[in-house]
Amino acid sequence: IFPNPAKDQIQIVLGNIAGSSGFSIRNILGQELIIGSLNNETAVDISQLSGGIYLLQIGSKTQRFIKSN
Repeated sequence: IFPNPAKDQIQIVLGNIAGSSGFSIRNILGQELIIGSLNNETAVDISQLSGGIYLLQIGSKTQRFIKSN
């Protein structure tokens, strides 16, 4: 995920994972805020999120990112 921290969008690069995958972005309380699907590289609009810490989940992997104002 880059950039991190991010302001309006994040880029997600799957690297060597073949095909497409679903993803979800959750807040720190576990509430699902954004869901979608990914190809090898996808830009995700996060401009509607408030500043804070969020969790991106792709399959069984979870990565934290920071949304700045």
